[in-house]
Amino acid sequence: MNFFDECLDREDETQALLNRIYDSYVTQIEFIYASTAVGKSTFTNKVMSLVDTNKFMPICIRTVPENVGNAYAEWEIFNMLFQEINELSMLPHNNITTFNKYLIQDTVLNTIIAKKYVKESIKNPVAIFKNIMQMNLEFLWKTDNYEKIVEDENIQWQYIRKNYLEYIFSTKKILLIIDNIQNIDRASLKNILDILYNTKVQEHYVLFEYTLTSKTSEEQLQVLCNYIKHYNIPTRALPLAQIPREYIIDVVTQALQIIPNSYTFSTEILKYYDRQTTGNLLQIIAHASNIYHNDIVDNTEEEDQILKRLLNLSEKEQLILALIIQNNGKLKRSILEKIIPNDISQQDLNNCFSNLCNEKFIDIFNENELLIHHATTIDSWRQSRHLNIRTSSTLARNIYENYYLNILQNKDIPEEYVASIPWLALLDIYKVKYPEKIYSLIDYLRKGVLTNVSPETAWIFLKAYIDKTQNDIKAYISCYYDILNLCFEFELYEEGFTCITFMEKQITINTEYKLLFYKMLYLSALDRHEENIKEYLTHSLDFPIGSRELLNLMLIAQSSYKSLNYIDECMKIYKHIRKTKVYKSYKEYGYFLRLTCMYLPRKRALRLVRKSYFFFRNKECFHQAGKSAISYAHLLSSLGNPSKGMEYIKKAEILLRDKQIGQHMLLVNKAVISMHMRNFGKEIWDLLDMAEISARVTFDKLAIQICKLVWIIENDISADCQLTINKILNYCQLEPDKAIVSIAYYDLYFYYSLLKEDDVALIYRKEAEKLQNWCPITKGKLNGYVDKEYRFVMKNNWIIFYLEYWTYDLIY
Repeated sequence: MNFFDECLDREDETQALLNRIYDSYVTQIEFIYASTAVGKSTFTNKVMSLVDTNKFMPICIRTVPENVGNAYAEWEIFNMLFQEINELSMLPHNNITTFNKYLIQDTVLNTIIAKKYVKESIKNPVAIFKNIMQMNLEFLWKTDNYEKIVEDENIQWQYIRKNYLEYIFSTKKILLIIDNIQNIDRASLKNILDILYNTKVQEHYVLFEYTLTSKTSEEQLQVLCNYIKHYNIPTRALPLAQIPREYIIDVVTQALQIIPNSYTFSTEILKYYDRQTTGNLLQIIAHASNIYHNDIVDNTEEEDQILKRLLNLSEKEQLILALIIQNNGKLKRSILEKIIPNDISQQDLNNCFSNLCNEKFIDIFNENELLIHHATTIDSWRQSRHLNIRTSSTLARNIYENYYLNILQNKDIPEEYVASIPWLALLDIYKVKYPEKIYSLIDYLRKGVLTNVSPETAWIFLKAYIDKTQNDIKAYISCYYDILNLCFEFELYEEGFTCITFMEKQITINTEYKLLFYKMLYLSALDRHEENIKEYLTHSLDFPIGSRELLNLMLIAQSSYKSLNYIDECMKIYKHIRKTKVYKSYKEYGYFLRLTCMYLPRKRALRLVRKSYFFFRNKECFHQAGKSAISYAHLLSSLGNPSKGMEYIKKAEILLRDKQIGQHMLLVNKAVISMHMRNFGKEIWDLLDMAEISARVTFDKLAIQICKLVWIIENDISADCQLTINKILNYCQLEPDKAIVSIAYYDLYFYYSLLKEDDVALIYRKEAEKLQNWCPITKGKLNGYVDKEYRFVMKNNWIIFYLEYWTYDLIY
């Protein structure tokens, strides 16, 4: 029990919230927000304990107590929700399907297992019939190792967990409580909202606790609420007031288990309460403790009372706290005993634990899990500039740095170790202590994006490196080009361009043409096409005909010419490259062959894109061959041979199997080709849903939503697809490419026509008509004629959208 539970009644607020929960007839989200230590968790715990469990199944996710934590642990809160529900399912009285039982029916897992066993059956034709007869997933589950069945343990694994949670939420009416929502990572937030939206018929009620700090304001809370509006889930924010003045003495005496020893004691507590602007109960209680035990009155305005208590700890106790805080507020006791300095004995540890628990700085769970008692402790510790605190923090970072380096260098990861991702923990240390060391871990970062962290998180570390080294870029020039490669691969186009801006201040493009090529690549990716063409025209005469530099320049410019619909300029470059044979000797020639799909008629481009695939394979550029296979699959399918297109998608899957970035390109085209083969099963929706996880740029996100709308149309035109429509409309406002926007509007027109909502349909038809000249398929649909080149894709009433590679990775 929290040490002021009994005093913190909030009877009126509690009953009002319970009434809203019971009276709600739709899924709702309510933010409970206040400054730290006002009693948000106590309040929601009370609500959870009083809610009628015959009406709601209460689920509470308590995260590590940090008011301003990091979001480096992608999927963390989502996985906590998964673990909580799976553990609850083990209890018989809850009547919840366990994860193991659910897996028998999961569509993603079924597909993985079927592919695996059919492939093995083909190797042994005699066993085909036998395997089909035994294609019982429960049997397969018991006879095979799960990790071997799930080939992609990242996106697919998380999506299977998401399917499970969605299944549970579709069968139970849930009161969901999650604290410290201001720290939630992007992946967790998106996927939890997806689940709530997809199961909203169950009329769930969600309480998100939000802590106001200098970094998490009411304005940022409003931004979060606006984001949720896309999901059409009613959202409200309830400010939680601080405890009224008349109750403060009762709260303090109950918490400290004391009897006020003087009138002065009570008066000083009330004076401190009046000076407090946040209503932080822990600071008030700490102030009262100082007065009671020292019998002195501290008249200093707004002093940090928690910090005073921290400074009274011994050096050993401060180091233990530093080690727990550095590990994000939690640490196993068994691990602490391994990393603690040798001069701290077991008896010392026991004494430290006892005192830290008594002082309410830490809690110990199951005799082994050390957890910071409240986020206020972390706030006070991190904000302090006191020498003792800084020394303990530095020593803690040194201990961890040596520990993590030893793990990485020896590749000997113990069964239990401090951080779940040692290289990520090292990056976090370097970001604060030695930013210039971040580059030594850049390969881990490259491989870890989407697997362990998001591209946005990767940028936090890259920016720390840039901030430290930007005054001497020439000394780190190769590192900066690596960063530009990473940012382009991670689709961090705005962020990468800021890096180019720093580089241009110290490096002249006329002497460093490699920087020019990167600048043009980024300008193209950012849809700043006029600027890109200006750079091309300015520098095209700097290079001799037939040079590798000129080839790069022309290919980068082609994308901008195509985006502006300057097809004649694309053809000029095409003809020049075709007649200059020396260009075939450069690896970039494979890009030239692939990029013809942008501007040549599809049948003409088909042969050249196929050549690109084999060109890169022969050069052993297997990732590029995989990308060319995706573009070739698109052309094959759109010209009427989707089965052949699927063959090349499978080739691309093999060639790109170790690439997490860009997986949405594969998944979307696999879904589109399947739909052109008249497959509109649940597995197709799964592919599109998984594609959303790794898609970053607006163009790709819009393509995914267009495909989802087509899937909805084919399955049930009356299905609730408002979320998909909201996303389409939002992305249409952000996306400058007129061709894809015209297709989006056309499909919305067709959707509302089917629903007989003619007024709404007409609005979107007019929008599509404005942009029809940018897309021949839209134009043909609106004007009732069939272009021979697009005959196959136009035979459907809707228009579906493939993805293909119009950019490339600079290898100059």
